[in-house]
Amino acid sequence: FLKEEGVEVDDFFYKGDALDEKFESIYHDLNKRKNEYYFQIQSQRKDNFKKKNLILDQLRDISNNNFDVDINVVKALQQSWQDIGPVPGNQHKLLWANYNALLDRFYDSRSIYFELKDLDRKKNLMIKTELCEKAESLSLKDNSNTAIKELNELHEQYKKVGPVPKDEQENLWQRFKLASNKVYEKRKEFIKRFKSTLIENLKKKKGIILEVQKYENFESKKIKDWNNAAKVLMNFQKDWEAIGEISRERSKEINKSFWAPFKIFFSKKRAFIQKFESEK
Repeated sequence: FLKEEGVEVDDFFYKGDALDEKFESIYHDLNKRKNEYYFQIQSQRKDNFKKKNLILDQLRDISNNNFDVDINVVKALQQSWQDIGPVPGNQHKLLWANYNALLDRFYDSRSIYFELKDLDRKKNLMIKTELCEKAESLSLKDNSNTAIKELNELHEQYKKVGPVPKDEQENLWQRFKLASNKVYEKRKEFIKRFKSTLIENLKKKKGIILEVQKYENFESKKIKDWNNAAKVLMNFQKDWEAIGEISRERSKEINKSFWAPFKIFFSKKRAFIQKFESEK
């Protein structure tokens, strides 16, 4: 800039071309939309927090003062609670604890609805038993990533289902927990085998690299020898491609070590052929 314009460095301003400007425009627009998106999520969660607190206030008032309220009112509040989306993460556990505590307090204090509570808990028992069966079947899946994802969804459903008969509660939870542990153990086993495979693949690739590096210093005065050596290298390339993946942190380094001898060999081969043709 100084050489061509002859002015001070402080006057320099990089303008870029049209593609730069288009990129920057798209980039800033995307950032703006992303920030707006997360702001909307946080705002929605704060609104959900307020809505759930209003429901807690209503449940608190019912459990304290109005035990003979129509049960459908409480059912409607429960449905509204379930329909409301997620709240800020640091508020979830306390809200959920208060909600369950208020519901238990209401049902326990309302003797006229003991029979209804018993029916509800039996229904919840059926639902949670089905969730246990689904969790148990996940350990049979081959794809551990899919199994973990589905298990997380089952855990969310399990938490949303109301209480079960007290004499079944602990056994049911232990069954669900045991099924979950089997899925987690299978996932750990998969990761262990996968890491072992990565290490084995790395060893195989290192072995091929040692063989390929022997051709860095290849020399011959015959085209036939050069062509035969090239065929050997291409076979090594096929063997290389047949080997599975290795760890990402070693991938760049290993690939560079593999292809470097190729570049050296074929560069020397081209130079030999050019010299040979020139001499002819």
